[in-house]
Amino acid sequence: KLVSNRALTVRGGAGPLDPVITAKLATTLVGIDTGLAILFPSVHKISNNLPQSPILDFKVKYINYLAASHGLVAACLLFGGSCINTAVGAGLLLSIVPLCTAILTGKAKEFGFEASRLYISAIIGAVASCWLFANGKYANYLIKFISLQSGVNALGLMLVPLKAKAIWGLPYAGSTTTDGAIAFHNRFLGGIILAASVFYLCLAYGVDVPKAVGYGMIPTFITFFVTNFVTKEVEEFGLAKGRQFVL
Repeated sequence: KLVSNRALTVRGGAGPLDPVITAKLATTLVGIDTGLAILFPSVHKISNNLPQSPILDFKVKYINYLAASHGLVAACLLFGGSCINTAVGAGLLLSIVPLCTAILTGKAKEFGFEASRLYISAIIGAVASCWLFANGKYANYLIKFISLQSGVNALGLMLVPLKAKAIWGLPYAGSTTTDGAIAFHNRFLGGIILAASVFYLCLAYGVDVPKAVGYGMIPTFITFFVTNFVTKEVEEFGLAKGRQFVL
């Protein structure tokens, strides 16, 4: 492989981009972005020019928590030296926070969600998390199963976003949210879930953490590409396109 003299002068060898440093930088940036979105949702919505309604606000919150849980797993592995089971367990625990909040605050009933599915998802997430924390038997197979099951659901949200109405209870009584806005948010929700699924599956099959982080970003890029250039929903809703491409 040919490299320039300038590349050879880079400290650490000919490769100017160290995979571990790159993965840590990406994880840090995503963590800051999702953290700010969770802590200051109103500012985040304005900066993204997102359509606003109670149900979409919940979806954005859920998307941000899922992205944060993905980032938490990467941070535990890259910065904390955790084992894969502990890291994924922590991520699963964080991901069920918005589900529990929706159940406890009555939002699930308000939006017409299938409460039984939310209860089941929250319980499975909590039990799986505890099992992984305890390094229970077949923990690796559990991660693979959760990843595959989530990945199938994610593809459904991405490919046929409006068919998810039956699961997510949309449109609910009194809702003025358009099908276009619902489809866009469901598609993005699917992309975020698929990103985490790919990341966890890579970890379960022994892929190096920096590579797994990279593979886990691919579904997000695909979602950005589809919503910008295929369905053109980003243009329709006037979202901050430049900010997306930076991320």
